Amino acid sequence: MQIPRALATIFFAASISLPCAASSIHVVVADAHTWDKGPTINLGGEQRMRVDAFRTGFLRFDLSRLPSGTIGSDVASAKLCLWPNKVKLPGLLDVNQLSSVWDEALLTHADAPLIGVTRVGSIPILNSNEKQFLVIDITSLAQDWVDGAVVNNGIALVTTDGSYYFDSKENKQTGHEPFLDITLSGAQGPQGDPGATGPQGPQGDAGVQGPQGGPGPQGNTGATGAQGPQGITGASGAQGPQGPQGSTGATGTQGPQGDPGSQGITGATGAVGPQGDPGPQGITGATGALGPQGPQGNTGATGAQGPQGDPGPQGITGATGAQGPQGPQGNTGATGATGAQGAQGPGPGAFSVTNTTSVASTTTTDIVMTSTTLAPGAGDYIAILSAEFDGATGVGAADDHVTVSIYANGVQVAGSERTAAVRADQFGSASTQMVITGLLAAEAIDGRWRTTDGESITLQQRSLILMKVD
Repeated sequence: MQIPRALATIFFAASISLPCAASSIHVVVADAHTWDKGPTINLGGEQRMRVDAFRTGFLRFDLSRLPSGTIGSDVASAKLCLWPNKVKLPGLLDVNQLSSVWDEALLTHADAPLIGVTRVGSIPILNSNEKQFLVIDITSLAQDWVDGAVVNNGIALVTTDGSYYFDSKENKQTGHEPFLDITLSGAQGPQGDPGATGPQGPQGDAGVQGPQGGPGPQGNTGATGAQGPQGITGASGAQGPQGPQGSTGATGTQGPQGDPGSQGITGATGAVGPQGDPGPQGITGATGALGPQGPQGNTGATGAQGPQGDPGPQGITGATGAQGPQGPQGNTGATGATGAQGAQGPGPGAFSVTNTTSVASTTTTDIVMTSTTLAPGAGDYIAILSAEFDGATGVGAADDHVTVSIYANGVQVAGSERTAAVRADQFGSASTQMVITGLLAAEAIDGRWRTTDGESITLQQRSLILMKVD
């Protein structure tokens, strides 16, 4: 027979003879914790309530089950019962009253309720307190709640030197939720007749499967086997699409000058300059009669060149003649050294976004990586998502993991989810690549992540690249 959750808590406490006997059990109606490194993160749905130097726990109990007319002096004892699932670092715990209201579903560090005076202080929490009920006497505070001297806004769990994990009411695996055991003074009435046995209830659903255990230690490497015969070479795969063209490299050094081309055709003679001033007119002689022209004689031998006469005065420069045709191209000079490879730019059909802003989280549900959303338009795309992460100080070296995945139009792309380990105070990385087909014009692609173990992980540099497939 499956025991109802509230009764199961009472039965377990009584069966191990704890001080939290089922006198008058008042279940927790709100439990959460805040984290000053994530001031806007709500952690009300977490299965464990963490309390350390950076985190504060908050609890509130329903006292409506107390008999009508109960006053503070009727409360003989009030015991707060907590289940430390893990004591990561022993230390001292304080229980403080709260001076303002709060809502589990909306609570963050930025708008946490005002923490009042300490009602029970310096409670030692040791490793030996793990996985058994921790009982704290808060009778005085409960009497003030009942009398109305203090408004029942709940309590805060505060520490400056320890680190603890308490089961919350959302923990479905153990059922050790916090509760308040109140015993009232006064004579006990006679025991009533036992009621009739009710019919057996239906079989409850199977419990949630526990988390997978960590990998065992690696075995010794076996001896190397004999080398098998070489297999037949497989056919070459199809050539992948050409990547986008990178930026032009720096210009190489200039090669030696080529041989000069042949002389171009001489341009046309420029226009004749203006005529000089005429000399004095000589006396005109009488014109003789023109005789008939005789036959041309043979050209005589060229005489020796006489000495060069004095140069005449410089004539006026004529207009520049038309440019002759270009001579043939000289030989190509030697190729200069190749310039450094430029960063790859988003060519036609390629889109990318990179962000380095740090974002810390302990959430175990997928959240969007800040500034990794692209809306490239309709078509088919190859999506490549990569991200770097940093484990928080003091986090265990082997039990912290992060999961990344690609979403298209708000829906996770099947098969895109990848999980990687992140160690304390060290960087880790995770990446995934998928082909997305049939994206519509108004739809977007983004990268998302979550912590697999609920530990504090910080997202560092991340990038999303989209390449359109023709």
